[in-house]
This record gives sequence, structure tokens and C-alpha cells, in this order.
Amino acid sequence: YCSNLQIQSSRVCEGVSQLFGGEVIYVLKRTNLGADEICSFIIGDACGDIYNPYHEWEIDLPPIIKPTPHEIPIPKENAPSFKVLHSSDTHYDPYYAEGSNADCNEPLCCRWTNGRPKHVNAAAGKWGDYRKCDMPKITLDHMYKHIAEVHPDIDFILWTGDLPAHDIWNQTKEENLKVLRETVKQMAEVFPGIPIFPALGNHESAPVNSFPPPYVKQVDSSISWLYDALAEEWQKWLPPSVSHTVKRGAFYSVLVRPGFRIISLNMNYCNNKNWWLLLNSTDPATELQWFIYELQSAEFSNEKVHVIG
Repeated sequence: YCSNLQIQSSRVCEGVSQLFGGEVIYVLKRTNLGADEICSFIIGDACGDIYNPYHEWEIDLPPIIKPTPHEIPIPKENAPSFKVLHSSDTHYDPYYAEGSNADCNEPLCCRWTNGRPKHVNAAAGKWGDYRKCDMPKITLDHMYKHIAEVHPDIDFILWTGDLPAHDIWNQTKEENLKVLRETVKQMAEVFPGIPIFPALGNHESAPVNSFPPPYVKQVDSSISWLYDALAEEWQKWLPPSVSHTVKRGAFYSVLVRPGFRIISLNMNYCNNKNWWLLLNSTDPATELQWFIYELQSAEFSNEKVHVIG
């Protein structure tokens, strides 16, 4: 259907079917939802707003009276401050090729597999391209090198994911882990001694958007291949105490300095493109319940909290 209706090129259609097919069939065989509910959940308004009781659920709030809201005073001119770098969505493409076709008929171009450009203006540039192309390594290298030179006084870095390229029909777990490890190594080398607080993007998994909850333990479907790797790579910057929540659901809470905490959430359990939620969307990995207790604990300790995801 994908090829005959010319939704994408035959190569993309075949790749998507091979990569996503097993997961989609596994979920559809086990879900209690009908076609209308599935369409409404995955695609949204185009299918109509179908009420689905399976996606209505509640969590427990601590039985504690909330403090009275009060206006937070504006900091004085010489108040202490942080210098923070926020890096996100670098989408590094290890196969980016200067001079290749940047105007192709696939979701991602600028690779030699897209062929030669038909005219000079269709050629991929040295530093990247504004068309359907991702980031070449040379640009990533220069960007981070420039930041490190111009801002040697960065206090910490927020690093909110989406590291692999957009060739989502052509990805493997091994390739995505390689991009993860290469990028972690680069960040550690360019910003030595600077704390980095990562969050997980939707592109780190293979296939994209696929984040089965912890109860899915089949070897070929479990997400532990990614979460275990994250726990190992992120330990360069995070305390050992957060390893168990990273391995369970790729989220964590860490005290940066007394009175200031960062909580990193895995937002892929709120992503309607995550097919696994059709089996059960009720607080996957109990992340939201955990989040509430972390916020309550921070409130008890009079901590300010920044939430990233």
C-alpha cells in the first residue's frame, strides 16, 4: 500500500514496514481498542475525538495541605546566578555528504545514497543544508568548540535529546547506540568538569517513538537495551543513586546545589506515536506518581525545581 499509493519511495516503504511491522502487529493483536479508538489516539483530530475510558486514570496526591501561593520577589541586581547551556535536537547524521543531493524524494536527504544533485543549487553544503537534511559532524564540532571557547564559565548543561538522524526507516539499535556514545564522548571531552543533565528524546529508540513500558519484557521488544546504555553513559554526570530510575524509565531527580533540584522526565510515555500505549496508557513506569513524590519531597526541603524533558 505504501509503495502503490506512492506515500514514500519503495525503499522507505520497505524499511518502515520491516522496522515497525513486528511491533505494530504485536500491539494490535493484544489491544482491546477498536479501529476508531486507535485512529483517534495515534492520529488525533483527523479521526474524530473518540472518548476512550482506557486513557482516563487517576493518581494519588499526598494528603498534605499546599502552602499559600505568594508572589516571588524579583532577584536583586547582584543576586547569584547560573550560566546554563541548553543543547537539544542535534540530530547528528554520520552519513551526511557535502555535494550530495539535498533535494531528494525521501524524508532525509544529503547522503550519497540520494544520488548526485540534478543541478548545482541542489547540492548539500559544507556546513549543512536548510532542506531535508540533518547535522554534519563538522558543524557539531565547531559549534561546541565555539561555545566552550566563548563561554568557559558555564555552570551546567541541559541536554534534551534527539541525537540520531531522521532516517527512521533505516535505523538499528546498534547505530542509534553508536550515535549516543559518540555524542556523550564529545560532550565529555569538550566540556570537561561541567555537570550535564540529559533528558531522553523520542528519536533515541529504534524504531522511533517506540518506548514499551517496563512490563514488556520480551527480549526483542524490551526497551532495556536503551535504558541500560543510558544509565551507563549518563553516569559520567549523574550520581549512582539515580541509576535505578534511569534503568526503569529513563527519568531521574538530582540535587544540583543545596536548594536547587533538576528533575528529568521521559516524555515518551506521553507520546501518542508510542504504539505501546495502546496496550495500557495508565502511568507507564509509574513515572507520574514518582514525579509527584519528588515534588512533594522538594517542597518539604524548600527546594526550587527545574523540570526538563
